[in-house]
Amino acid sequence: GRPPGSPCLRPRVLGCCLATAQAACSWLTGRACRYLAAWALPQFLLVTHGDLPLLQADTDRLVVLVSGTFPEPRDAPPPLPPAPLPPQERQLCQQIRSVAASIQLFSADVLNVFSASCKRRSAEIFDQTM
Repeated sequence: GRPPGSPCLRPRVLGCCLATAQAACSWLTGRACRYLAAWALPQFLLVTHGDLPLLQADTDRLVVLVSGTFPEPRDAPPPLPPAPLPPQERQLCQQIRSVAASIQLFSADVLNVFSASCKRRSAEIFDQTM
């Protein structure tokens, strides 16, 4: 069957979920990059080791909830495939999954970003002192 709720309410709820996930991703990456650029390491570590795991877990849970409430035909159990989602709802669900994947990628790449910044910083210090 169909996901629960009014047909006009579902895209609004998905839109709010997407906006929240996008805001979290933007805040997270923006803060981490800003703190690293300013070499504010305590704040950078707080964002990447405190906030990042929490926001990553929350967006992962959001994807599970969205996938359970708005299943794709390929994700549903065989006996009762769901009715196809309207295009707008399907697009919003895909965008939510994409934002969650972006947070996952940032989490996996944050150590490389930090390492590259350390190399740049040490090269700058070396150039200044030599």
